[in-house]
Amino acid sequence: MSARSEFETLMARYLGRRFAVAVTSGTAGILISLIALRPKRIIIPTFTFPSILAPIHLLRIRHRFVDIDPDTLNLHLPRNRRKYALIPHNFGLPTDARGALVEDACAALGGSYAGIPCGGMGKVSIISFNPEKIFPLGDGGMVLTDDQVLYHRVRALAGYGVARIHGRIDLYHPGLNLGMAEAVAREGVKGFPRFLNRVDRLRELRSAYLEGISGRVELPKVMPKAQPAPDQLVIRVRSDRIFAILERLRAAGFDATPLGTILPLIPYFDPHPPPPGASRAVREYLRIKISLGRPRIQRLVDCLTL
Repeated sequence: MSARSEFETLMARYLGRRFAVAVTSGTAGILISLIALRPKRIIIPTFTFPSILAPIHLLRIRHRFVDIDPDTLNLHLPRNRRKYALIPHNFGLPTDARGALVEDACAALGGSYAGIPCGGMGKVSIISFNPEKIFPLGDGGMVLTDDQVLYHRVRALAGYGVARIHGRIDLYHPGLNLGMAEAVAREGVKGFPRFLNRVDRLRELRSAYLEGISGRVELPKVMPKAQPAPDQLVIRVRSDRIFAILERLRAAGFDATPLGTILPLIPYFDPHPPPPGASRAVREYLRIKISLGRPRIQRLVDCLTL
């Protein structure tokens, strides 16, 4: 068995999926998933990481923006509309993506909703292993699904169009060279036990931070059935203080950033009015990455107190 196949098996089992295809990045996973799914239209949130837009734009898929809830930072859709949607778990905060056309779990590995791991909810789900993620391999992503036909399409799209079906190798579909490198997959196999340990340790650290800042800092609302990803904290601050607090956090050694991008304002899309939910979120929230080590709770509280 190749390292890539072994790594795919490990991650599929961890996330409760039947099939997995290791690719070069999360964005590559979104691209080939959309090619495989062939949607004529798609619902996307107004606020998230902007990389989801490039595949939609390049494939000329008709899209409709739906504004996020500024209290949860996520898109909330009834189940009958999720089948037309690309739903991310923004900033590690899980939302109900069960039945979504595409679940973007790149920022939420280690989280769950209603007992289902992030990465286990969509018709197709995407995870990422880039250096900023909880399982950093320097590169790479993965597409996960329970649909065998989709699996063969994605596998072929990632591997020059070649697929093994019923024991026979065929040029199944026009394809690209987007399969994960064997060297990266070997690091994934070797690092998988460390990843499991890292998730457990980061959960403990996140709980310690939450206990330490309880009552002193406003946080986004977490959905009742959600367990957030353990590697980040999102905090709410007054809009007139956000940049001063950001500077203090960075000076104190915290990896802090403003939140994502208001997608309808990206220039290569037709201009849209600023959506109220996304506009409020970008003004009022910061994200702090949680690192392994002793929690620096008092320092965090000092940075947030102006």
